[in-house]
Amino acid sequence: MNRRSLIGIFSLTALLIAGCGVSEKSIQDGQTRIDALKAKGVPDSLLSQSKLYLRMASDGILHKNSSESSKGMSEFKKEISNVEKSAASIISQLDSEISAIRNQVESIKARLTGHQVFKLDSAIKTVDSLLGVNNKADAVAQSRKIQKLLPVLIEDERKANEIKDKVFGTWTCTNVAKHSEDRTVNAVEKKIFILNRDGTAKFIEKKSGKSGPYLKEDYEYNSYGTFGFMGDTIYLSINRFVAVKQNFTRMTDIKKKVWTPDNHPPYDTIITDKSQDRFVAYQDLLADFVRSK
Repeated sequence: MNRRSLIGIFSLTALLIAGCGVSEKSIQDGQTRIDALKAKGVPDSLLSQSKLYLRMASDGILHKNSSESSKGMSEFKKEISNVEKSAASIISQLDSEISAIRNQVESIKARLTGHQVFKLDSAIKTVDSLLGVNNKADAVAQSRKIQKLLPVLIEDERKANEIKDKVFGTWTCTNVAKHSEDRTVNAVEKKIFILNRDGTAKFIEKKSGKSGPYLKEDYEYNSYGTFGFMGDTIYLSINRFVAVKQNFTRMTDIKKKVWTPDNHPPYDTIITDKSQDRFVAYQDLLADFVRSK
């Protein structure tokens, strides 16, 4: 056999070996099929096996192992074909479950008020966001969580209905600061909830007097907004905060008993980040506060 014939045989063998492997384009095409199913809403859990086989095929190319890459691609094609055939049924089942739970949620929502509705709407927004990116598997999971939440919200609504006509008026909690070694400590602190029948509310925090051996306080903060019910808890949504006065005096020299003012100017500000929201359980209101009107 001459040299030219040997070269021809070796070239044909190399071609056959190369033909038994998997090309990068095959890997890309496989990923495109996976992405297409994900875009339709097929859950990742049903695509995990296909991803595993495609990774096997890709690793085979990387390590120049044609046997591994061919096996991986062969198994991938079988698995992805099965998923593609059942995709329509899978999506239909997910859509049906989401729709059924949504109908149940809307029916219950009509019976709720206040923060029960707010809490439910927030949960629904999460589902809508997941559906917006076609993540139907997580949307179903979140919908199931909402379904489990419904009995809790119904019970909270019952509790709210029991107390909502009992909280109107001005409720005041008074505390007097005392110190075992300094009898001059006598600051009076008050927390006042004003809950009006039109749903508006005011919360007052103030203190005046010597609150410690080295501190005197004279401040008042007023918060304004609306109130609602989270079960048997009164929740104040604050939209305005006013520092009426905030005057402090500190003992800066204990030996000479030198008191130094540390006063701050009053201010009035709009609140939009819920940072000043307040809440109080109805039982705590009864136990710690006195209603004056």
